[in-house]
Amino acid sequence: MVLTRREFLTTIPLILLLLDRRLAGAGEESRRKGSYHVDAGVFFGLFAFNIDGSIDEQIDRAARRYRVVVAGQGSQVANRLESAGIIRDGRFLPTATDIFLNLRGRESRTTIAYDHDRGLIDYHHVSQTFLLGRRREVHDLVRPNADQPVDDLLTTALNYAEGAIGTDAESSLRTYVVRRTRPENESPDDVQLGGYRAEIVPLVISIAPEAAGGRDVGRLDLTRLSSWARRGSPLRITFGADRRPESIQADLVFGTSVRITVQSTS
Repeated sequence: MVLTRREFLTTIPLILLLLDRRLAGAGEESRRKGSYHVDAGVFFGLFAFNIDGSIDEQIDRAARRYRVVVAGQGSQVANRLESAGIIRDGRFLPTATDIFLNLRGRESRTTIAYDHDRGLIDYHHVSQTFLLGRRREVHDLVRPNADQPVDDLLTTALNYAEGAIGTDAESSLRTYVVRRTRPENESPDDVQLGGYRAEIVPLVISIAPEAAGGRDVGRLDLTRLSSWARRGSPLRITFGADRRPESIQADLVFGTSVRITVQSTS
């Protein structure tokens, strides 16, 4: 199994979305700004990428709406993440998620629209494979079950920090996200004849106190989300006392690593 460009393109946004909750405000209407830094290495450092970016978060509790924009740039890489939605019964619900990444001239774009009243999710994705640049494309409508609350990674973090999603008896945070279908044996440049569909999959983050210092650490098994995740090596999220992520690190297949830190500036 070899790392695909599409999977690398989508995993950094996936990790960055988890960090955005670090900047939440507590008032009726709040706006916070912050910065983040990414160090990523692929194929034992053969490809190295660094991103410096900004986070702009707006939460209007009176209007029951939120919006977060994450944008960064580095050498041969640029990203922009935007998530907007509503606050209903104390829970953050995405209505639109937009993920864009340009890596060495190759672009990946995912847009998701959530219609919570009709129970529909409109999913679109276009990307290229890592080696040959073959196109993968998804345009699909999915309908979650009534017992499947669907988040993006940002609302998962928002809801955990606000207490709208708690942990279960196993100290795990559980929700659902939508993604492109991926065959278990998908190789780097496989393109599925007839195209792809979207699917809803569980997202489970196990949370436990760290032995040193008593800080909470979350662990997310990425194997259901990406074939370049290394089995037995989950994504590691370190939380502060306010239940907001302070850092995230991932050690992946073929010596690939991602390290992210975030800092509030206002």
